Amino acid sequence: MNDTELPVFSAAEARLARALGAAGLPTQITWIDRPTTLILPPEIHLRPDRQHRLLAQRVYDAAAPRGLGIRLSYLCHLDVPTPTSCCFVWSPGDQAAAERAGVGPGLTLRTESAPRVAHAVQGETRWRYLKNKAGSFRQANLELFF
Repeated sequence: MNDTELPVFSAAEARLARALGAAGLPTQITWIDRPTTLILPPEIHLRPDRQHRLLAQRVYDAAAPRGLGIRLSYLCHLDVPTPTSCCFVWSPGDQAAAERAGVGPGLTLRTESAPRVAHAVQGETRWRYLKNKAGSFRQANLELFF
């Protein structure tokens, strides 16, 4: 495989887990996405879901044929019940976005973020409260990460 060829998702996920471990972060991965991530500095709130791995794989598989590159990134980690790194898949929409983000063809791993602990939100009422609290700040702030 050369630098521009993409591995299958499971192999890319394994590479990310190794990179997380090398950075001293949890190697178990929980995949996250924008709709289930709230950033309210200094806190991050998540609604983790096992289905997010399938969604992450779909994003990865849909982006692969475009040839613009894919980045797998660490955002934060959850400590309960077991430590897990919260990561996401990102792919540029066009060549200009790829250049702005410093992503080239192939796979890029980003694990250099400072370790941040996130809070898992289970209840719908609490989630709605936090979403309302976040307001318009939520979307603008997520652009920094996704």
